[in-house]
Amino acid sequence: FTGLPLVPKRDDSACSNILNLLYALCNNDDVVYHWILRWLAYPLQNVGAKMQSAVLMHSDVHGSGKSYFFDGVMRLIYGNYCRVLGQTQLESQYNDWQSEILFGVFEEVLSRGQKYSHTGTIKQMVTGKNFRVEKKFMSGWEEANHMNAVFLSNEVQPLPVEPSDRRFLVVWPEEKLIDSLKLGVDEELNNGGAEAFLALLLAVPLDGFTIYSEPPTTEAKQRLMDFGKPAWQIFYEEWSSNQLEYPYSPVRVRDLFKAFERYCKDRNEHCMGQNKFTGFIRSKERRQSDVRYEFSGNEAKAAFFIVGICPEGKSKKQWLGAWVNKWEELLMRNGPSMGAEAA
Repeated sequence: FTGLPLVPKRDDSACSNILNLLYALCNNDDVVYHWILRWLAYPLQNVGAKMQSAVLMHSDVHGSGKSYFFDGVMRLIYGNYCRVLGQTQLESQYNDWQSEILFGVFEEVLSRGQKYSHTGTIKQMVTGKNFRVEKKFMSGWEEANHMNAVFLSNEVQPLPVEPSDRRFLVVWPEEKLIDSLKLGVDEELNNGGAEAFLALLLAVPLDGFTIYSEPPTTEAKQRLMDFGKPAWQIFYEEWSSNQLEYPYSPVRVRDLFKAFERYCKDRNEHCMGQNKFTGFIRSKERRQSDVRYEFSGNEAKAAFFIVGICPEGKSKKQWLGAWVNKWEELLMRNGPSMGAEAA
């Protein structure tokens, strides 16, 4: 490492348009803006620091300025230690492009048919401490991973984001970059704006911000997380938050599956077998086999998902029987299920 190419020169007025560009990309959201400002600042104040998070900025608004900021501005700050990369590099069997890099800008790295095939590679790039370099006609070697990554795209779903994701700050710029702001940034970059912006980033108070600081969950990130959720999980989340006509209550396993079948049919979602569905729900709720309950004056037994606690003054059999009756009424009212009755 021979050092960054620019000499910082503090003059906030000389980079005001650059800051306004970043603020506009964050949709004037103070929380997102201050987080990304510190995310940019930390590895400059601690050269070589590997952030355990990345920025994913995507939008169907062409000309929002995301490439202009991360390629045009940040590339000047990092010089040869910044590279703009695409799908060709990610798919190549040789990854020497990742060697000796501090800042990577990835433009449309995954095609629509390959969004899931490179998920592991991207995770490794974002949080991995080391990586193995493979170069043509040379034996591979291992390097420490110092690259902090930004992913840019015009796709609505550029990358799969898991529901429990802690890696990505996801931003959806809503407005096109106005000409006056673009001209202002141009003028600043030609008159020491990059040096002034570097000096500002070097002075940003980090206030406990570390490489492990998790990004805020934006509406754009929630949308991507919902894209990747299977039908059973969306059904469970809606059921457990009382968004369905079916109560979040004790329920026979077979009755909950019938409700799921109808849920999938109504929404044209892919259904699955009862055993698999039950296995997934068991990861969320307590399942008991051979539970006895009273129904229509008789005693029966079945497998239940036990939700809640039996109220005082009622036996467990009576409590469960009342819910069985409620579910029977709802299922009968909502019509027949897709498949055969579950045993």
